[in-house]
Amino acid sequence: MNRSNIHLLDLPDEILLIILKKLNNIDVLYSLFDINNGRLDILAQGITFTDILKFISIDNIPIIDRFCIDILPRINHNVKCFAFDPVFMERILLATDYPNLTKLTIIHFQKAIALNYFTDESSLRFIFQEQITNLILISDDENEMECLPNIYAEDVYAHILIFFKNLKKLSFVKSSVVLDSRLPFYYSPCTTFSSPILTHLYINVETLEDCFYLLDDRLRKLTTLCVNVHHMNTFSGYGHNMNKKLLNLKYFALKSSYAFQKYDIIVLLLRRMSNLEKLTLNISMEGRNSIIDGSYVQHDILDHMPQLRSFTFYICTYIGPITLPYKLSSEDIQQTLTNIGQQHVSSIVNYFTGCVNSDFGIGVACSIFSLPFEFDYLQDLGNRFSNIVFSYVTYLVIRDIIPFEHEFFMRIARFFPLLKRLCIRNKKSQELDGLMTFSSDNCQLHSIIEYPHLTILDVKFSDTDYVEQFLNETKTFIPCLTELGVSFVDDLKAVTKDFTREETRRNCAKMKIIHCLLFSLFISISWSIDGQLIKDDLNKLLSLDCSNPMVTLHVFSATPNPVWMINIKQIIPMKNLIKKILNDYENHLIPINSTTTTRTVGYQGFTISCSSDNEIFIHGLNSLENQLLDSGKSYLSKTIIEHVSENLGKSLFLTKYTSLTRINCDLVPIKGSDKVPTFSPQTGNGGCFVKKQSKNNCYAYGTNIVTNTYPQPGRYSGTKLSAITCETVRKAAVLDGLVYYGTNLPVGHPKSGHFVALLLWPNADYHWIRKDATGFWSHKPGAGAVTNKDNTGSLINNPSKSNLSPWKSFCGYYIAQPSKINIR
Repeated sequence: MNRSNIHLLDLPDEILLIILKKLNNIDVLYSLFDINNGRLDILAQGITFTDILKFISIDNIPIIDRFCIDILPRINHNVKCFAFDPVFMERILLATDYPNLTKLTIIHFQKAIALNYFTDESSLRFIFQEQITNLILISDDENEMECLPNIYAEDVYAHILIFFKNLKKLSFVKSSVVLDSRLPFYYSPCTTFSSPILTHLYINVETLEDCFYLLDDRLRKLTTLCVNVHHMNTFSGYGHNMNKKLLNLKYFALKSSYAFQKYDIIVLLLRRMSNLEKLTLNISMEGRNSIIDGSYVQHDILDHMPQLRSFTFYICTYIGPITLPYKLSSEDIQQTLTNIGQQHVSSIVNYFTGCVNSDFGIGVACSIFSLPFEFDYLQDLGNRFSNIVFSYVTYLVIRDIIPFEHEFFMRIARFFPLLKRLCIRNKKSQELDGLMTFSSDNCQLHSIIEYPHLTILDVKFSDTDYVEQFLNETKTFIPCLTELGVSFVDDLKAVTKDFTREETRRNCAKMKIIHCLLFSLFISISWSIDGQLIKDDLNKLLSLDCSNPMVTLHVFSATPNPVWMINIKQIIPMKNLIKKILNDYENHLIPINSTTTTRTVGYQGFTISCSSDNEIFIHGLNSLENQLLDSGKSYLSKTIIEHVSENLGKSLFLTKYTSLTRINCDLVPIKGSDKVPTFSPQTGNGGCFVKKQSKNNCYAYGTNIVTNTYPQPGRYSGTKLSAITCETVRKAAVLDGLVYYGTNLPVGHPKSGHFVALLLWPNADYHWIRKDATGFWSHKPGAGAVTNKDNTGSLINNPSKSNLSPWKSFCGYYIAQPSKINIR
């Protein structure tokens, strides 16, 4: 057979299915649906590719549109599970009926989602209350959980159990290796977080006490409980029945990243679970004078669980200085595991210098664990460990009383292939490698180690040799490093020779954050792409040959930005400054950097131009921006000067969209329909808010009408704003056809049109925000790109309370029906 003549369609269905199963179901459906091949169409529509649909990594509006219009209505009976961003939730769930849908995964979940959608007024109420039995929430609400954990627990966790009437499985997931977001349940009534039907719960909690509260009969049908506990030592024991058996529980998982002293309490809890079939433990203990080894595991745990079939564990014991009367070895510990019949296990014994039980000195960490190692976090690894591949570990902490040499880091790279975060604790300088630092860049004694996934490196409590070990590309290559922790800035300057050393250039190229013992620096190293772009703009600026360039300050959202001319006397010192900046940059004396911010509105930068088609954008250079601001102070109000001064050098980070349509955006006005708009900048209104971005402001976007005139309220009817106040803007907007709604946050959407909100930067500017079909709000900051985030980077669910500073004065809500509105 001539292999070169075999095509995909020549393969039998069985082989095609094997190939297609390697792909994401979304990719299979999008690629094979309606391609005029009946065989592939039948395969694509089969249950294999239509029961679980994950839209998690998709932000392309046309793809979502095609699924909602063409694909989902034809496979709706097969769909059992969706995974998506809340931005697309309403659009996808309302595209058609899904009679067999029972499971949802919502990423980037925030409290606002619960407040907007988990209500009786929600358009999705029937699906949530009657169909969903399995709910997975991947949370982004860390700040609100930290500030008001009790309120969050009641408003979100408890409310979900009440609202989802048929919920049997509930998972709250925090997408972080270290537990940051956790909720308290202690001292709460047994009715606060309860369900008569919930069988599976995965949750992060604050204390060990919370774990006991979850098992106090409020969840009587629970068969699976997986908890991550933050503070294991917090336990009073008050009000708990420590002897009541938990006979329904079949699977229990307990994890904590912090060492604790309540081992006996854990043993008492586990002995209540006599019917367990599966157990997972990831715990660390201190305050003992003996190691938890195989003998303890057998006597304290396994002997009391006759039904146990699966035991996955990592148990670490810390023994402080002088406490242990004998020297431990990994072989001794391994023998105790073998004696109890645990075959697929291993152990590590590591000596370190540190503080254990408030005593400083040489301590020991003894770890026993099942194989394969199934956890993503491993701490206190030392020079001696077995040749085991830790396939799941992404976060590793290493420390020892002897130095870590180059060969050790080669082993780490080999046996931790997916490592993303590495923390080194070792004050001992390297021996052979230490002789090769700083002055011996070209002496290649070792092979280069590569960590392809490492993004965070922490060497704050380590010798400077380890900074050299990882930043010098002749020793280690870290292509994705974005965050670095060092003891002092001087350590970093020494290793990089004040950021001029060629051998450290590549490993620092993507670095954004540097943590020191006393503070953090948010930076863009001079070797980054940002620096090159700024450099190119500066060279263009040097070549300007007109005598009176125009300067535009990009700061307003609705009204035209301030514009003024500068003369030759002002240009000369600016060009001299630019020459110095470029010269220093070429000689690596200073970095050209652009510090980004989560702000979405306000100061963006300056443009300088001799003509409208030759504008040069200036941002990220405090000294030059300061000169430009000084040149226009006679044209600017004190309010504007203060705002710009506070934000010099901080560039807005706005998504840059590309229009995906071929509509002629010059045929204005282009009005959206009277239906509630979707957040789709690339296709909404023909993609003209992207194509004609600089000519349409927040008022155009808010009303969903492209004008290309930077429209102003009242201009169409010949009314000019006498001042920028809530009342004057309201009157002008009503003349244009908007309907004033009031100051109460609107629920849902109007029968025709959509809601918009008006905010003011007192005596400076106004800003319009519109409510989209998702229930969230989006806006267009002046000539900038469309966004659905506020200044904190959060989705906007309540404009009156969102951070849109300096537009701080809330003026009210309106209904905008494009067909009845005329703006210019």
